[in-house]
Amino acid sequence: MDNPDRPTRAELVRPDPPTPPKRGGSLFTVFAAGFMLLLAGGALVFLTLPLAGVVLAMGGVLAVFCFAALFHYVVWGWWLSGIIRNDVEREERDAAARADFEAREKQQRGDRQ
Repeated sequence: MDNPDRPTRAELVRPDPPTPPKRGGSLFTVFAAGFMLLLAGGALVFLTLPLAGVVLAMGGVLAVFCFAALFHYVVWGWWLSGIIRNDVEREERDAAARADFEAREKQQRGDRQ
């Protein structure tokens, strides 16, 4: 009962897997890809330079305004505290002189009566 079209067990052995084709690449392709990557990265860096300039300029303007505000705060605070101190001292002197004047005037009125 053997079927002549049917393969025998010895014929059913699996064939070896095909070997992958050998790549014809060289080190030149690696260097070329690296060079292209370097060029692309450089182009992207040049694209960000104008933005970096704007950011640095904004930071510089902000720093100038902060320095001006700090300078104004320190100078105005020093100057204003001196003015207030002088005003308070003058008012205290005037109040003491007024009280002294009123006390003498009261004493002179008391002497007259």
